[in-house]
Amino acid sequence: MFESLKQLPQDPILQLMQMFRDDTRPDKVDLGVGVYKDDTGKTPIMAPPSSKSFWVMTPCAPDGRVN
Repeated sequence: MFESLKQLPQDPILQLMQMFRDDTRPDKVDLGVGVYKDDTGKTPIMAPPSSKSFWVMTPCAPDGRVN
């Protein structure tokens, strides 16, 4: 049943991940799928902007349009 299936080329993202693992340079940058980590190996967490603060701090015209 599976004998007639052709081998597909390697997925480009998986190939990029393998190239990263094979690269021994210390200053390499991982361009594959994942989560950004800083030099200490931690993932920075940024606070989401508050929509309430946007409306409080944004001047509006008398008819409600944002200036």
